[in-house]
Amino acid sequence: MIRAWKLAALIALTLSVFPTMTQTASQQGLKAPDIGSDFRKQAVEAFDREMAREKAGDCPDARTTYEGNICLGKDIETAKANYKAYVGALRSLLGLKLPSGSDATGPTGKPLTAEEQVKEFAAAEALWQKYLTAHSSFAFDVWRGGTIAPSMSTRCELQALRDRMRELDRVFDLMLRH
Repeated sequence: MIRAWKLAALIALTLSVFPTMTQTASQQGLKAPDIGSDFRKQAVEAFDREMAREKAGDCPDARTTYEGNICLGKDIETAKANYKAYVGALRSLLGLKLPSGSDATGPTGKPLTAEEQVKEFAAAEALWQKYLTAHSSFAFDVWRGGTIAPSMSTRCELQALRDRMRELDRVFDLMLRH
């Protein structure tokens, strides 16, 4: 059996010979991997793509209502794909167990777990999708009977998707860009 003083001496010798084995990555001057960086990058890229498309303008070459409807149909599919990529990356970020300091109750209460955040985000998105459907249907119904109804509905949906992306960007700003 090793006596306590021998064990202490052995530990001290090991620590002096292999000091970097007991140091953290930051103490060694290494940067810890950012486990959410891929999701952050995906979210920012999807957001930036859609905002650039909005800035460029929708269907500037359409000369007729028919051409506009065809073009807007393609535009809305691209916007939906960007939105889906953006929301998917945000959901994935929420699902990570990112270090956020303490789980202790703070001035605004106890932080939600990653699972609770994902569940709350999914519930909010489901409600927003219902709103989007109702909002776009309303825009169509305002113009029902005319050839411009699909165009107005699609433009409404396109704007709502982009507005929602901006809303989420404000909520997730610190998580995405800092």
